[in-house]
Amino acid sequence: MGIMQYTQDNDEKVPAGQYCARGAQSVFCDESPGSIRTWVDAVQPYTKNLDITHCPDNPKNPYGLDYPPNAQYITPFVLPSYGYNQTYLNPAPADCTGLAEDDAPWGFPISIAAIEAPAATVLFADVKIIGDDVGNYYASYPVDAPASGGPSTNVCAYSNGGWGAGTYADDTTIPGNSADGTGDFSIRHTQGGNVAFCDGHSKWYTPGRLAVGTNWGPKVPNSSVVVTDLSQYLWSLKKSGSDY
Repeated sequence: MGIMQYTQDNDEKVPAGQYCARGAQSVFCDESPGSIRTWVDAVQPYTKNLDITHCPDNPKNPYGLDYPPNAQYITPFVLPSYGYNQTYLNPAPADCTGLAEDDAPWGFPISIAAIEAPAATVLFADVKIIGDDVGNYYASYPVDAPASGGPSTNVCAYSNGGWGAGTYADDTTIPGNSADGTGDFSIRHTQGGNVAFCDGHSKWYTPGRLAVGTNWGPKVPNSSVVVTDLSQYLWSLKKSGSDY
């Protein structure tokens, strides 16, 4: 509901998944605490409740920790339990050029009119809280689409992103992590996760159902996961032609 109210007040555009306090659109904000702003900040005036961004079933709750130099990350604003489909809702060119600064892998918010099938396009999904109290945490406000690291997609993404074997989210050298092949999508609810769609409805999904339209499998290398049927792919704004 907060997202819907936000779009009504902002020229029918979805929020930026991340932006900087100083106003620049970038994935790399300065190192001062509080420099990062996320979709949580954007919808807070409408929801007026930070507790709803944390799932009670999430096994990690790092809120309140303060470990320099990444103190700005240890807040409920950048460590929510629900990741934003930032790859598609804040699209960037495939070569990652033309952005405001710092070669940010995401671009600017899209208009809701660009979403061809809102009821079949992911808005949020359960996301892992990756890291520990000693080594700090990866920010969890975005969630990777299954094929965002593969060769067939037109999206700009990190090489260790997406789903499949080899993603940063499956790195077992990080304490508490598990190599389940789902990237940063969390299967903490009976081997599945909750997903909210752009029309406002939500539903529980297994990884296989959420990766429909791709060749994803837990052991498939993330760099080899491709979109095989765009009409079935639940992450893209478009359901035919190009995924971007």
